[in-house]
Amino acid sequence: MIRRMARREGELAAAGAAVIFGTAWVATGIALRSYTPVAAAFWRGAMAALLMAAIVGVQLARGRADLRGAGRRSIGRIAILGLLGGPIFALAMNYAIADAGATIAAFVAGAYPVIAATLAPVVLREPLSRGAAAGFVLALAGAILLTELDLARAPVGGIAVGAVGAVAVACYLVLLRRWGGGPQPDPLLTPELSATAVGVLTAAVLLPIELLAEPAALMPASPGLAPLLAVVWLAIGPGCLSQILLAMSARRIPARRSAAFLLLNPVTAAIAAPILLGEFLSPIQGLGAVLVTLGIGLAATR
Repeated sequence: MIRRMARREGELAAAGAAVIFGTAWVATGIALRSYTPVAAAFWRGAMAALLMAAIVGVQLARGRADLRGAGRRSIGRIAILGLLGGPIFALAMNYAIADAGATIAAFVAGAYPVIAATLAPVVLREPLSRGAAAGFVLALAGAILLTELDLARAPVGGIAVGAVGAVAVACYLVLLRRWGGGPQPDPLLTPELSATAVGVLTAAVLLPIELLAEPAALMPASPGLAPLLAVVWLAIGPGCLSQILLAMSARRIPARRSAAFLLLNPVTAAIAAPILLGEFLSPIQGLGAVLVTLGIGLAATR
């Protein structure tokens, strides 16, 4: 009974994380109207880190968190996870959106569940199903169709960077499952601390990069209300709530199972992007998006 409840909680958490994070693609597209990709990622990470630090501080004060079992290994693990889910993915996501648009970036970088299901047998010793292999092939074919088979005009750079982001998040998921799940999870890898690490490392890595490259871009003179609200939402929703729910899911259900719900991520972006950004896929790109979605579903459920 307890195991069934934990599985249900993990599934609900994965679905919630996917829907909330699905809004990040469109929100980032709006934020990039005034902010550079690095600046937008920095502010998202910095504000999310402050919010999560406050939550963790309250937990520590009330005795709901115990870090006494954490050592150097735990610190190393959370640093690796923070880099993968933080600055590496944030930069890949933002540059993919800037070059390829929110919808295409969502389906390329959002295909990380397929990669997670493919990596799970190696990292987690979870069995590799035929569906996972077929899903990987379908998602790859879909990504190719998103280029419209015209490399001269297609946003190949954005698609390639989006693929890097997908690999980063896939590694984040399977490693979080390996180190933070099981009967003796690492004490540092709670949902709240994992989300805090993502925000802190995003801000810490990207701040010097932006100060060296384009310091004035950190504080645009007139960012506009919509881009400003978009950055705030990126910190609260995808930066905090989604990260907590994602970590909760990884601790409760197998990576392959959580991927079934994470396919809601690019679907959410595909619904919102035409409405808020005016982005529409061509027929061949639409077919590619369908193949990616089917690939995620196959990898997750078979």
